[in-house]
Amino acid sequence: MSEQPKKVFTLLQLLQSVSRMVAKTYEHSYWIKAEITKVNEYKYSGHCYPELVEKQNGKIVAQVRAIIWAKTYQAIKKNFESVVKEPLKEGMTVVLLGQITFDPLHGISLVIQDIDPSYTLGDMMRERNAAIERLKKEELFLKNKQLSLPMLPRRLAIISVMTSKGYQDFNNVLLDYKNKYKPFLRLFPALLQGDRAVESMMIAMATIQRNSHLFDAVLILRGGGSDIGLNAYDNYEFAATVATFPLPVITGIGHSTNETVVEMVAWKNMITPTETAYFLMSRYSDFEQSFTKSFNTIANTINTKIKHHQQKLNQNAQQLQHITAKKTQTAHHQLLLSEKQTKILSVNILANQERRLTTTVDLLTRLPLINIRNSHNKLDIISIKTHVFNPEASLKKGFSITKHQNRTITNIQNLKKGNTITTYLENGQIKSIIKNIIPK
Repeated sequence: MSEQPKKVFTLLQLLQSVSRMVAKTYEHSYWIKAEITKVNEYKYSGHCYPELVEKQNGKIVAQVRAIIWAKTYQAIKKNFESVVKEPLKEGMTVVLLGQITFDPLHGISLVIQDIDPSYTLGDMMRERNAAIERLKKEELFLKNKQLSLPMLPRRLAIISVMTSKGYQDFNNVLLDYKNKYKPFLRLFPALLQGDRAVESMMIAMATIQRNSHLFDAVLILRGGGSDIGLNAYDNYEFAATVATFPLPVITGIGHSTNETVVEMVAWKNMITPTETAYFLMSRYSDFEQSFTKSFNTIANTINTKIKHHQQKLNQNAQQLQHITAKKTQTAHHQLLLSEKQTKILSVNILANQERRLTTTVDLLTRLPLINIRNSHNKLDIISIKTHVFNPEASLKKGFSITKHQNRTITNIQNLKKGNTITTYLENGQIKSIIKNIIPK
């Protein structure tokens, strides 16, 4: 029995069969919820090729390549941005109307026909409300508002873009005050909208925080006045950074709709960069008025005190003149009185001196005789004492004197056995050798 020949299909035939099967099975469009991982907008053709995924516990469990044809994409984009106030971007969850197609060359695709912005808006609002609730629960919501802004904030760190119209408007408004108060403005460039806006602005905030001692406040300025691209300012991490920042944060991000979370927690929200500049001008003006008022108050106080002291000085001068005249008159009388007293005193002094001189002459006359008589008495006493204490007189009275080496012995400490001692009597000497010493 011969084998049946194999039926062989080409790849194209097989895939065309799959394409017909997909078209027959999925002939309708479906509303699908998915996350955009890449937008892939082609400006030349106008088409958009977003990549869609579904995640569970942070892990991708499904993915597909989608197509939005140019005309459809323009209509979807316009409607989406008018409702959500944000462009389609990576990380955004959307609900879309799409149809499954299969092409033998390009494989399976999802042709997007519409996107429901209300779901995305609701999802964003849920995230926004969750951020507000968390900040309040963690007691961070009002923390930046509790800081104090100096009366004259001159050292300002600015997060913006050099070419931003809002930044230029801010500088133009402050132009006159720049020359007057010379504020120090330091720009920290950052992306103000888009997928990387949060990361970029937080990097700028971290740089400022490391140098926070150099600044009085931080300004976040975003110009243009568009409400598109504000979702970054509802981000919890960015809002928490602003709320806990060690310097007052002032926002002017250029929109007129509901406040973003960052604007809510900032020290002050001025809506636009121009309004922020006017706010600073009002601070400078208030400072100037306060300074002028204080200066005038001080000047008036000084003038009043000068007038008071001038009056008092004039009064003192008159009193001094009167007192001086009176003192001069009194001094003249005292001088005359003093002259009389001086004359009487001089006479008394001369009389006293005369009496002292007479006494002194008398004393000098009698004193030598007294001294001579006293000297004779002292000589007699010395002569008697000399006779009494003469050694020979002692010997005649029966006393003896003992010497050792011509020194009179008064104690036995310097004597020892064998020493020769001499005893002196009235009529001779006795030589003796010490055989024994008996202490007392």
